[in-house]
Amino acid sequence: MSLVPLWDSDIGSSTDNLPEIFSGFSPSEITRVMRCLGVRRRAFSPGEILAREGDISHAVVLLLQGTALVRRGDAEGNRHLIEVITASDVFGEEILWDPARRCQHTATATEQGVALMIDMQKILDPQGPLCELRSRVVENLLRIMGAKNRKLQEHLQVLAHKSLRARLLEFFTQHAAANQSTIFTLRLNRNELAEHLNADRAALSRELSRMKAEGLIDYHRNSFQLLR
Repeated sequence: MSLVPLWDSDIGSSTDNLPEIFSGFSPSEITRVMRCLGVRRRAFSPGEILAREGDISHAVVLLLQGTALVRRGDAEGNRHLIEVITASDVFGEEILWDPARRCQHTATATEQGVALMIDMQKILDPQGPLCELRSRVVENLLRIMGAKNRKLQEHLQVLAHKSLRARLLEFFTQHAAANQSTIFTLRLNRNELAEHLNADRAALSRELSRMKAEGLIDYHRNSFQLLR
């Protein structure tokens, strides 16, 4: 793991690939707010834990590059895949409302990438150093949290279906709508997709094959198409 301060060279002249938390900021404003909030840059490798459930944390993770899987455990020791986070996504914002500052989920990198670690205490603590850009960061963060809540509601809507086929169709329909196309690519392999849908891996493969044979979907590896 590499955790270092951010400087102007990390920002560059373009803000196209920065997380939405800095939406509407100019490059110079991003440099100022990152220094004000003590933002650090972290490089990570596949399999590396970005945040661990139960650990105390004082930073929210903002992905610049790469992908990570977010999981949470249950009382029986099972792990459940909650979401996939990619470039510009935020993770660990639950520490904002937890006085103990404990992570509620575990985020594991699936590929090499870079993240920003932003010290939320410097935003929340009125006695701490604040800059004039703080309110805009808070507004953007609240907007991101609202979007993540909608995604969670969509996931719960998928799991609410009793049959695996209904869960798959709901899941595929959501992805088609998000991509504005009946053709889309998933970032999950079959094992991860089964975990995400709370299904058995073998049962998932059988159901996908049946749906393809019946002309409901077509697929090749992680590329899918809704046919009707």
